[in-house]
Amino acid sequence: MSLLRCSAVILALLLSFSSIANEIEATETPSPVPLLLSAAGDYSIGLHTRWLEDPLARLSPDDALRADGWQVSQDESLNFGFSNSAFWLQTLVRSTELTYWNLWIRYSLLDLTELWLCPLPVSSAADCRYQQSGDLQPFSTNRTVDHPNVIIPVTLQPQQDYALLMRLQTQGTFQIPASIVDNDTLQDKLLANNILRGG
Repeated sequence: MSLLRCSAVILALLLSFSSIANEIEATETPSPVPLLLSAAGDYSIGLHTRWLEDPLARLSPDDALRADGWQVSQDESLNFGFSNSAFWLQTLVRSTELTYWNLWIRYSLLDLTELWLCPLPVSSAADCRYQQSGDLQPFSTNRTVDHPNVIIPVTLQPQQDYALLMRLQTQGTFQIPASIVDNDTLQDKLLANNILRGG
């Protein structure tokens, strides 16, 4: 076999291996399934979320959106243990009918939760609505719902796709049992919880 032909065969094999490797990589890191809010209810976001660790806690939302290293959650309830990092979460959602929803994180000890609600397609965080909450934030100004958990109202226009981009930081443990809940279901669950507590 001539040197030229041998080189061509080797090049073809390398390209083939590269293509297979890319397919494997794409299979191993799929995008999470978007969360469809098809009726009133309480929808866990865990398995519909990807996350990014920000070890220096310095990324802007635009930096985070462009960053490599996002990982798809394999858990219904995310838990990163103790860390000095900030963590970014991203969930794609669409409501078919209802407009008024809430992001509910059933854990009270997160120092700071920031939420950017972004209609898709999003080119910049400037296109998004920003809100924040957390146990180190002033309760009277950062809690629309009088409750120790993080509850942030989310307004979704039906049939519009959105990205929920979250940044979380805390000195304690990162427990993030988060869901999207419509207003009526939220009030029913909070009332039932108050009755159980004798409130």
